[in-house]
Amino acid sequence: MFPFLLPLWEADLTARAAVEQGIAASVTDIGTGALLTGAEGSLAGLARAPRAEYGFSLGGSYARAAYFTLGAAPSIPNDSASAALDGRAAWQTSPRTSLSWNTGGYLATRLGVRADDALAQRDPFLYGQRLQYTIATGPGFSVTTSRRSFLDMAASYEQTGAVSGEDPRAVGVDTHEALARLRYSYELSDVDAVGPEFEYNYTHYYNALLDIYLNRGSADVHAGTALFLWTHAFGSRTVTRIGAGVTVASPPPIVGSTAAVVAPAARAGLTYATGRYDFMLDYAYEYTSLGARIGYGQEHNAIAQLSFLPLKGGKFRDVVMTGVARAAIGSAPIAANPPVLPDPDLVPPSLEGTLTTITAAAGARMDVPLLVGLQMYGAFDLEFVRATFDPPSVLGQTNGGLRTIWTIGISGTISTDRRQMVPQEPAGDPRLDTGASAARTALTRFDSAATQTDLVGIENQMTPALIAPGDTRQPTKAEEESRSTTENDKRSTTENDKRSTTENDKRSATEKERQNKGTTRTPSAPGNGARTAPGNSSAPPVGGSSPPADGSKPPATDNGTPPPDPSNPPPADKDGSPSPRNGAPSRPDSGKSPTAPTESPPPGSAPGNIAPPLPR
Repeated sequence: MFPFLLPLWEADLTARAAVEQGIAASVTDIGTGALLTGAEGSLAGLARAPRAEYGFSLGGSYARAAYFTLGAAPSIPNDSASAALDGRAAWQTSPRTSLSWNTGGYLATRLGVRADDALAQRDPFLYGQRLQYTIATGPGFSVTTSRRSFLDMAASYEQTGAVSGEDPRAVGVDTHEALARLRYSYELSDVDAVGPEFEYNYTHYYNALLDIYLNRGSADVHAGTALFLWTHAFGSRTVTRIGAGVTVASPPPIVGSTAAVVAPAARAGLTYATGRYDFMLDYAYEYTSLGARIGYGQEHNAIAQLSFLPLKGGKFRDVVMTGVARAAIGSAPIAANPPVLPDPDLVPPSLEGTLTTITAAAGARMDVPLLVGLQMYGAFDLEFVRATFDPPSVLGQTNGGLRTIWTIGISGTISTDRRQMVPQEPAGDPRLDTGASAARTALTRFDSAATQTDLVGIENQMTPALIAPGDTRQPTKAEEESRSTTENDKRSTTENDKRSTTENDKRSATEKERQNKGTTRTPSAPGNGARTAPGNSSAPPVGGSSPPADGSKPPATDNGTPPPDPSNPPPADKDGSPSPRNGAPSRPDSGKSPTAPTESPPPGSAPGNIAPPLPR
């Protein structure tokens, strides 16, 4: 907690540092590789107010490459370096509305790109060293329109480019992209939600690929997509969604057509979560950008995320394995210049060619805690890129590249939240503790999958849906634990107070009964309201009545037995209590009214002594 910085706010800070040793190898260049020795670190912060949340994460890594080769000069670029900055904020503006803002930045060399870097650009036409960057920012607004319907609106701006590179033509801004999305969902039941989604995208390319000769130029693309989505939850563990629609876009440059492009669009997704597994798969088929230096085309795009506990038993509950995989296969029309002097007897060749791109990346990481805040990890990363032309380009086809990186390291973590000092377990619930419906949470998770694929996990302390409109902010785990502890303390205090009060009452009643055991109230004769003085049956009656004459029969009590004689008390039993006499009750409280029950003294207590406390 940092009350001096954020008064009355819950704030946490987590810092992580690691040293690692890795090896990078190119499968296409056998015998070529590099040893990577370096370090990485990250800093993440989170602050919560009653109706707001703020979070940031900053991470970076650097590794020095020592190349080795058995043949020609290595094709692997220079040192590996990367940095990422992420900031998120959310506010509950009213009981039914919430506002959020996300900002992200990414910087990496070619060798520093990893599979879990969602903002990385993977271009099959780039060679040599290049320091690329991506910045993105945008707001989101959610409205709960009724008990079963909600409206989500989002907008974003993204810019990609390169800060430096071996080829001067690859340096500078590549794209400006603006996106706006509107989605309405209606929950037919607790497990089903349907509704339309509309999306508009504008992209300006500075280096779009124009023809098979790798000539580049500027291009502007406007695209609008309309989809109808259906989300269904199978119990509490599995949520699926499917959608279908159409995309209408402006034509690509230099294809000899001014007609709009009309293309189908489809989406499908699945989330599955249990106590040991957390899995998400999302697939899209749509007309979209194939790359910041390529242009628009039809693409199959899939992403999968997995987090699970590989070993059973409580002893290994902190051994966590995470993985991410993404793949895209796309095709785009491109200009193909015909020969200068074609044969007049042959059909003229087409002025349009086809570019096909394949990009794939996969990564896995396993964390094994050694101590609290200290862990060992191993990681694997794979990347494959390839592009082909039809008809083939005179410059030849790209050979493609398959690169692998193996890493082992030791990391240390310090945090004000001790939960962040061990590997994070799978979510275990598709609702992710947001308090929203399963359908709504699944849609939010699919939307954020592109920006939440970090294999380390400590940076993602904030859930995708920070605040569920219509509800107050859900308490954190620390708040729930504190609240539970407070309630248990209150409950224990109340029970102890009640128990103590009951015991005191019992002790007081028992002591009073024992003190008055030898004293019995003597009722007056009929018609006489006089009563005897308490504690002394031989005292003169109150009211002026004279005592009974000597030798006369003493008056009877309520149950027909004569009152006890103080000068001749009854003999005591072995336990010290007076024994019954002449049919008198064995307990002094037996003559009380049945409407006022009393407790008998605890066993083992002696007359005139305070009873021992009851066992708890």
